[in-house]
Amino acid sequence: MDESISIALQKLARGDYQGMLAVMDRAISIDPSNPRSYSLRGVAKSGLADRQGALTDHNRSIAINPHDSRSYNNRGIVKADLGDKKGAIDDYNHAIEIDPHLAVAYINRGNAKSDLGDKQGAIQDYTRAIAMNSSLAVAYINRGNAKSDLGEKQGAIADYSYAISIDPLHPPTYNNRGIAKSALGDRQGEIDDYDRAIELDPDYIDAYNNRGFAKYKLGDRKGALADCNAAIAIDPHYAPPYNSRGLVKSALGDKQGALEDLRTAAALYQQAGQLADYQSVRISIERLRF
Repeated sequence: MDESISIALQKLARGDYQGMLAVMDRAISIDPSNPRSYSLRGVAKSGLADRQGALTDHNRSIAINPHDSRSYNNRGIVKADLGDKKGAIDDYNHAIEIDPHLAVAYINRGNAKSDLGDKQGAIQDYTRAIAMNSSLAVAYINRGNAKSDLGEKQGAIADYSYAISIDPLHPPTYNNRGIAKSALGDRQGEIDDYDRAIELDPDYIDAYNNRGFAKYKLGDRKGALADCNAAIAIDPHYAPPYNSRGLVKSALGDKQGALEDLRTAAALYQQAGQLADYQSVRISIERLRF
């Protein structure tokens, strides 16, 4: 392997995108005809949020070598990040045509399909990736998410559990499994999962909010209030904990405090463009006012 590419891959493994970019800039100045250098520089630019620059580099890589599955896969990732999900799927299709055993391309195509609402198509792609490599925790996690979206909570829990057996140190998997357990009414089970997520990441705001709401449903209003407060302390500009705390305060008889929290949640949802959540909170406010 070319030394510069080897160094770039080492920096990629450490998340050193700036260093990776500098190495690839030098490599391209020496040999501007190496498609791998453009592809890796595109990955570095993507990691630095320069998606247009990344797209330009991946286009250059593919122009030099139109038979590199990795370049199509990487360009698909950039297109997906730019909101062009259909264009991303086209690139993943090309990657898979070139290399039918490129598991990551199936995972990425599944993600794009899921974003477009094709949950069954996404599940099929994640399943293909798992068939190629059964140790890909992300494939189980994403398949669990798609199943959960389709209402297949037991199947989702099975996938999350298997992902945890592969990688027991990934907080979002516990949080997602807790949400699936919640839908099945397993209150203590979901709290146990949120506990583990928070243990692994003490700043996991969604896990605090979810645990608070679970405690609220179990009648532990003081515990619920403490979790909502913890979530708000982590990010005072995040709407969901205010919504949850408003419900808890209402249950505690603090009508004025509940209204203040719900109005804050509504304002934050509106600022974020989450209009469905905004309307839902407005309904709660109106019900509480009368």
